[in-house]
Amino acid sequence: MFFGTGTTEREARAALWWRAAPAVLLCAALLSLAGFCVVPAKFASYGPVSGSADLALTQSPANDPDIGRGGGFVDWLRRDVEYLKSLGSGGGSLVGSDAPRDRASLTRELSRDIERLRQEIARLDGTPSYVDGDLGFSVYDTDATGWLHVMSVAMRTREDLAAALGPPIVWWIAGAPDHVIREAALRESACLYRLNDGTPLLEADPSRLPRVDEVVSTLRVMDLPPAAFAGYRVYLLPFSMGDLSGLGAEGYALVGAAAAGRDVIANQVPVTVAHEFGHHVQMRALGGTFEADPEGWERYMKLRGIRRWTADGCVNTEAWARSPEETFAEDVRVLFGPPSASQEPHGTAYADPRTDPELATKLRRFIATRAAERAGEVAGSPWRSARGGRDSTTSSLSIVRALLRSCYERIVAGS
Repeated sequence: MFFGTGTTEREARAALWWRAAPAVLLCAALLSLAGFCVVPAKFASYGPVSGSADLALTQSPANDPDIGRGGGFVDWLRRDVEYLKSLGSGGGSLVGSDAPRDRASLTRELSRDIERLRQEIARLDGTPSYVDGDLGFSVYDTDATGWLHVMSVAMRTREDLAAALGPPIVWWIAGAPDHVIREAALRESACLYRLNDGTPLLEADPSRLPRVDEVVSTLRVMDLPPAAFAGYRVYLLPFSMGDLSGLGAEGYALVGAAAAGRDVIANQVPVTVAHEFGHHVQMRALGGTFEADPEGWERYMKLRGIRRWTADGCVNTEAWARSPEETFAEDVRVLFGPPSASQEPHGTAYADPRTDPELATKLRRFIATRAAERAGEVAGSPWRSARGGRDSTTSSLSIVRALLRSCYERIVAGS
């Protein structure tokens, strides 16, 4: 019983929800007006973060003098999660008895952290582990890429948190900031194993991490115009992407490690590097869609006997195998890659061009010519964007969940 003798539990629950409903609806309406996305979603829950749970952090790990150096990026992110938790539980420098929580001071602290992390990301992104003096491409080892990943996670978490704590309603609902901050800490913990675009990451086999020299020895012997390499960046992940060995875009590629307990071919890194560089060349030479260069794609597809354009799909699917984009990347790998990269069979549904010397010659000429015509230095990076599309929606839903939970708990408490 909740409200006195003679009231059944069912009646009490019904009365409680009648009391809660107006406040919940008000919260949702005001959040919608404030710009949040309130749509049905399956609420996710994240497990506890491993590491010390009783850390009394009073200084943000963003101010750590050793940030971005060495191989302690996972421990650093776990300390950062504990720091964010402390901000939402009275244990941090902004909310304890000596320093009452203040919206302006918390916002300033988050802004300082964001700027500090942005500067460290720019510094590390600007100092690659290897720069090729002849061709102009850069490579980042697994420690550097690990740091770029966790600092990007921490920066995006703070950007989302600062935006969430902006609307006055968050501070009007007593206790709501604590819920929002703790929710942000849990999400940051989960994002250790997720790239900015949502790609899941897995624990890697530490004995089979991709190496800088494997990338260098692959790219340096690819017989394409030197200008095609200028500004290209390869980031070596200290994590596995599961069935994905790499992700490529114009200007950069992410190369994953072998997953713990999973067998991969010995030359996985050279094969991946050459294929992903093929996507870089494709994006420059023809673009990422048919509409970007209809004439160029039609010429290429005619050479390859591809009757119609189809979008690429998940790796190792029929859509992937019939994709003109994936076929182009595979053509670059087998026609321009070194033996360590080209010895594997052509991977799409279309014939290996090396079985037809005349076709192989025409394709080499077409790809090299287009790469030279469209060459121009680019400096692509997956770490420089601030708040991203998929994560922004997820973050907004988490914020809504935290606010409504806070409202409900205050009603239950009788306030």
